[in-house]
Amino acid sequence: MKYILIVLTLALFSFVPNKSILKPNATYKIAKLKYNGGGDWYSNKTSLPNLIEFCNENLRTQIAKDEEVVEVGSAELFSYPFVHMTGHGNVVFSSQEAQNLRNYLIGGGFLHIDDNYGMDKFVRLEMKKVFPELDFIELPYSHDVYSINYKFPDGLPKIHEHDGKPAQGFGLLYEGRLVCFYSYESDLGNGWEDSSIHNDPEEKRIKALKWIKIESVWGIGRGLQKRLKLKGCKTAFDFTQLSDDWVRKSFSITEWKLKKDLEGIPTLKLDEIKTKRAIATTRSFEYTYSDIDNIKERISTFATSCAEKLRKQESSCHMIIVMLSSDRHKKQLQQHRASKVVKLSYPTDSSLTICKHAVEAVSSIFKKGIKYKRAGVIVTGLVPTYNHQLHIFEHENPKHKPLMTAIDGINKKYKDYKIKLGNQDLERTWKMRQERLSPRYTTNIKEIITVK
Repeated sequence: MKYILIVLTLALFSFVPNKSILKPNATYKIAKLKYNGGGDWYSNKTSLPNLIEFCNENLRTQIAKDEEVVEVGSAELFSYPFVHMTGHGNVVFSSQEAQNLRNYLIGGGFLHIDDNYGMDKFVRLEMKKVFPELDFIELPYSHDVYSINYKFPDGLPKIHEHDGKPAQGFGLLYEGRLVCFYSYESDLGNGWEDSSIHNDPEEKRIKALKWIKIESVWGIGRGLQKRLKLKGCKTAFDFTQLSDDWVRKSFSITEWKLKKDLEGIPTLKLDEIKTKRAIATTRSFEYTYSDIDNIKERISTFATSCAEKLRKQESSCHMIIVMLSSDRHKKQLQQHRASKVVKLSYPTDSSLTICKHAVEAVSSIFKKGIKYKRAGVIVTGLVPTYNHQLHIFEHENPKHKPLMTAIDGINKKYKDYKIKLGNQDLERTWKMRQERLSPRYTTNIKEIITVK
């Protein structure tokens, strides 16, 4: 059943015409949308990797194999032509996030919302913030989305029963273009998951195979149908009973893989988690800062965080990018945004080295009289720490390595950043407004509920 279901979303790629997002012969990326509100945006962990592998193999797309995650309000959203959203519960978009998502969709991006059950009443309200002038309309079965790549004459398939309601496909059309497709009461993501996720019994799988006609199986075209029917194959189950040698000899590797998948033997392998190519730490300040000392302290903290992440994945950086910006929401104030790139002579993962260069960089772009609200540090040009090109004249201080190891060990053991650099705030690490932060009843002993 998975391969009957998996093809539907492939048609959605046809609705991303923005030339600034899609480039010829490029490797595209798709991402899962991370939203606030408490809903499990991260569910169906194997569905997108399976979909990506399927697209690349069968539609000759060039989608990057790694599933990525992007936040609704992030500028990184515009790096993805296709974004997938799923979950079971609450969804909340801030006004900034709603505007960012609107700009993304109007600019050529595409959003697929897959109701994993329970998010319908929330997602409809939040999408109204994005497009207050639009309503979700049910797409007729004659719509292109059901026939661009493969035929779905009866619309969306029904994967999970849930409330027993029929599966429906809704869309938001902006100036005649489908910018958002919402699959409701279908649960497509579950259909794309690995078969091992739901642990369906063998009897159930065989019953499903016997129920599916051979012409309904993805990849079985008219010509192949005739050849299989001559072999007595009328259902998907009959196809699985053919010998592997005969399928390989008579058809291609694609049909053989299809047979193995129908047998419950997955041929789509998930890649190992890869190290990041860049690491960033950016934050808004609790208040606007116009003095260089407070900004240096923040940059030092951000740089230390990046260095810790580098060491965690055993990488070192060749380049540091420092960013500084004023409050763009206060138009009456003088605005200033700047960044500086620092190229290092040798790769490093030392907090001392990275902080030193980051602080020097922010000092060079700081302007007096400007009230700054946000800053960030990005480390890039990453190489493996234990396998990189050495510099003949310059190198890392050999004392830094054991020092960083000791600091990481103490912070890991005692938590809460017990060891900090001298130019960091010893009391608070992250300085942000958190008046409405939810209590951590289950993860922080100091905030546990007390009964009087």
